[in-house]
Amino acid sequence: MLQSIKLVIFLLPLYCVTYSQQIKDLSSECQYNQTFGTMVTCNYGNKTISKLLKVSRPYLDLESWKSLSVIGNSDVTDFPLDYFTGIKNIETLSFHGTRLQSIPNIFMNLQQVYTMDLSLNEIEIVSTVNIQKLGIRHLNVSRNTIRYLEPDDLSWISSVEILDISNNKITDIPKDYFRSTRLIRKLILSFNSLRTIHEYVFSGLETSLQELYLAENQISDIHPLAFNKLLELKLLDLSGNPFNLKIDVSSIKLPQHVAHLDLHKTALTKLDFCFIQHLHDLEFINLQENDLECSCDLLWVMKHLKRHYYQSPTARPQQSETRCINADNHTETVSALEPVCRNKTKQLCSTVNPLSELLQNLKDLHYMVEIRKGKIWIHWGHLNSSLIYAYRISVKEESEEGYFYGPVTIHSSSDYFKIESSDLKNTELKVCLQIMTNETFDLYTKCAFVEDESLSSIVGILAGILFLIPCLIALTLVIYYDKKHHLRQQLKDRLLHVSESDSEDEGSNVYKQEVNDEIVSVVTENKKKTLHDGVVLNSTDLSGSVPDVSVKFITEESPSIQSDLSTVEGQKSKSAPNS
Repeated sequence: MLQSIKLVIFLLPLYCVTYSQQIKDLSSECQYNQTFGTMVTCNYGNKTISKLLKVSRPYLDLESWKSLSVIGNSDVTDFPLDYFTGIKNIETLSFHGTRLQSIPNIFMNLQQVYTMDLSLNEIEIVSTVNIQKLGIRHLNVSRNTIRYLEPDDLSWISSVEILDISNNKITDIPKDYFRSTRLIRKLILSFNSLRTIHEYVFSGLETSLQELYLAENQISDIHPLAFNKLLELKLLDLSGNPFNLKIDVSSIKLPQHVAHLDLHKTALTKLDFCFIQHLHDLEFINLQENDLECSCDLLWVMKHLKRHYYQSPTARPQQSETRCINADNHTETVSALEPVCRNKTKQLCSTVNPLSELLQNLKDLHYMVEIRKGKIWIHWGHLNSSLIYAYRISVKEESEEGYFYGPVTIHSSSDYFKIESSDLKNTELKVCLQIMTNETFDLYTKCAFVEDESLSSIVGILAGILFLIPCLIALTLVIYYDKKHHLRQQLKDRLLHVSESDSEDEGSNVYKQEVNDEIVSVVTENKKKTLHDGVVLNSTDLSGSVPDVSVKFITEESPSIQSDLSTVEGQKSKSAPNS
């Protein structure tokens, strides 16, 4: 520990000298603070502005600052082109209140700016071509004099996530204005002069926009489907707009996951429960400063709210008590309607229920699960419905308690999922897909049972081999005995041929016939042995087994047998007189 302290004490002066050398080159109109990183503030008067650093930096020594704030009540409307020479990154860059009439073209030397504040200026056109390469995530052009929006204004800053164009004089938003900024999650258009919200005004933000602020405009016409496709929208602020008879609030289709809804001071006189009955995530609704008629719908709306609240800049710590005007033209709280509405039944909201239609489609959902090479592949049919909040996948093993994998939540735009695991066993797995309409409610669940196909195939191959072994043995025996029978049949046919040729000589005596039968018997036995054992016998083998008989080598041809018989007959006739 002591050594570390000594090292810090030794390096601290060197660090301070090096850092002060960098800051020493800062323009005289600027000051810096190193408490939480390099934070620079420049206050310009009515004079020419010079670049921030007097001396250029090598590439490896380029500055990276926490923030730069340019302030002052000056008449300066432009900056030198080399203003940022020597600086690489600035986390937050502010030109707040410098009377700029457009976004200056001075950022060619900068590489990264996360937040750019151009508020309280005199900018009339939101042209972002000069800041296209900075990767800006938060752009603030509020409190300017912007009247018109051009379709290509935002095409250069596709990285922006928070866009503030509030407190301007915008009257209309062109169709597909946000088509190039598909990452915007927070859009602030409050305090403008918007009158109409068209159906496709927010095209391009369907899967990103989470907070939409339209407060304090002059909106008197909203297309029923203007917000319906904003699948991720959780906060919608319409407060301060003079809704009139032209707007039927109940006809506006809100996306299912809206949690914070602000209708404060919108001249509402009634609010049907059907307007919010499908909003399962609704946590806060502001109905203050409206002359609402007391009805059971209002009571049911308030009961529909959840007990926890979506965190937002305008959300109140708790739901305020909503008040309404009763039949006697007196003001009372909505909760006082409880005795009157206790036994009343909620009306059917629509003859066509989108939720029931989706549920019907889910019954025919194509769902497939398979295991290949240590991976579980899960596929399901694509469901193009704004009612789906997300999918949830869980895997259980039948023989074990708890989850084998998951549960894991998947985005509603997905239609497949892959699980890689080295613990897959040759047991049956239950893979379930849950279709969710909000964070806590599962509309439909579909499950499938699968096994590891790789292990099953190995077992199948081994079983097939074991089954084939008896078959091969049986086939071998059949071939063996068939061949043996065939050889015996051939020998029998040959012997019959020999017997028929011998029987033709009827003049032979009985003794000759007996000798002939004896020799044929001996030859036949040895012939069988030769064919059966595959061993060729010569004449010496026969002479030893048949005494006093001279036998030659027997071939398969009948003339040999006739020759042997003649020899034997001659020997017998010579020996007859001696006997």
